[in-house]
Amino acid sequence: MAKQTQMKKKSNKLNNIVFLLVCVVILVAFFRFMSLQADVYNERRAQYDNFYRQYTEARAVFYGLRYQIAHFDSDAYIERLARERLGWARPNEIVFRQRTE
Repeated sequence: MAKQTQMKKKSNKLNNIVFLLVCVVILVAFFRFMSLQADVYNERRAQYDNFYRQYTEARAVFYGLRYQIAHFDSDAYIERLARERLGWARPNEIVFRQRTE
């Protein structure tokens, strides 16, 4: 009888050790999987941030062009363009230009 109880204790110890090893292997595999998923998430997040930045830049350009189109036919807009880009002035008006060297 004593021999059987010793064998059961050894068997229980061995079962406990095997169970703990299986648990450790499962935990290591789980944390490795989570690490890989975190890497994928970070990569996707960086892509999203890049696309969102491009989107906001394109949106700003769009609204700027939309504003120009809305005011394209106005006299004030045409006069401003003529003054800024072409350097034109009205009669009897003095234009000061900054010298670039």
